[in-house]
Amino acid sequence: MVILRKIRELCFDISTLWGLGEWKTGSLLASLFAFPVLLAGKIAYRFIPSIFYWVSFIGLFFSFIIVSFAYGFITDKDKSTIVLDRVIGMIVAFLYVPLTWKLMVIGFILFHVIKFFTTHLDR
Repeated sequence: MVILRKIRELCFDISTLWGLGEWKTGSLLASLFAFPVLLAGKIAYRFIPSIFYWVSFIGLFFSFIIVSFAYGFITDKDKSTIVLDRVIGMIVAFLYVPLTWKLMVIGFILFHVIKFFTTHLDR
């Protein structure tokens, strides 16, 4: 049971980006974190396109597993601190979009406007 508890704690730490989700602006900062990841992915694609898709798929797959595992054992109060899903959402939204400053700003704003309305319509 100790190992399972440690795995759960690690999944929670990763899915909150080590406490970033507990900050007031944690969601915004987490989605900004997606842009360096995207830029690194675009650079990696230029050099190793053959394994880029496998590495991306495996990374997103494990991210989904970590987030779903973290959602499974925490309370409803703590679910708002999980921000890795926002990073995944930004990465998926910008995966095949050319990364220009104009598109990044518009996409960032649209992502958070849509997230705002979807979270507030549920209540």
